[in-house]
Amino acid sequence: QFNLKNIKIPVIIVLLMTIITFTRIPAYANRFIFWEDAIEGSPNLPHVCLNLGKMYEEIGQYRKAIAAYEAGLKRNSKYAMLNNNIGGAYLYLKDYPNAEQALKQELKFHPYNCCAAYNLGLAYKFTGRIEEAVKMWEQTLVINPHYMYSYQQLAEYYKQIQDTSKYMFYSDKMNEKLKESTGINK
Repeated sequence: QFNLKNIKIPVIIVLLMTIITFTRIPAYANRFIFWEDAIEGSPNLPHVCLNLGKMYEEIGQYRKAIAAYEAGLKRNSKYAMLNNNIGGAYLYLKDYPNAEQALKQELKFHPYNCCAAYNLGLAYKFTGRIEEAVKMWEQTLVINPHYMYSYQQLAEYYKQIQDTSKYMFYSDKMNEKLKESTGINK
């Protein structure tokens, strides 16, 4: 037997959920609005700031990316990759002192971050400190022996200084790792 009282509560619940859903639709308008909304809704989570910063980096808005990453650091000053990404954004802006500072901070908290070690090598290279750069790229390979960009930088360096044996070593290693990563010759 049909009873109107029995369907009132489910109908009210469905109507409330529909209203809530429609109020959330603007947050999905684009990825920037989504992550900005996530930042507001998650005041203690640094990874939402990391994701917003990545979105800004993808479109070349490095200053906005840095601001997003720094907002993440305010939430957790030791959160992995925030300082690395700040350093990377400063590298794109050719602000090498700030890049170096951020990358050293990342390595202080996360000494096994191969991306930060590699990027610090780039900061050294761009400021004319090639010997320090080489040490960082070698350290990167200790952390992660599959990090092809370090093999590439080291091969280019040894080719430039005409150290044929080291150039061939790093060039061969880079090609070997490239084949492994693409599945060639398997």
